[in-house]
Amino acid sequence: MWQVRGYDTFAREEYLIGEYPTRQLAEAAADAAERRHAEFQDEPLRDRVWIVPPKEDSSSVARPSRAAPAGCAVDIASHTASRNCPCKE
Repeated sequence: MWQVRGYDTFAREEYLIGEYPTRQLAEAAADAAERRHAEFQDEPLRDRVWIVPPKEDSSSVARPSRAAPAGCAVDIASHTASRNCPCKE
């Protein structure tokens, strides 16, 4: 299953938005979440959203703009390399 995950920049917590059987459904859910966040959250505190591909599908790659960097989803507190990563907040 494809996961859409978010990071609450105010609470500094990662959360699951949902799990989807296809990349297309995951992207649609991520787009919807980003639209909601843009409408209701100020930019400095806006939640971040990304897509995590299924573990069994090693050839799949999430959209770069939403992909959690390697190791980030597992150890979100130690990742600092990507400007899009919620860890940077």
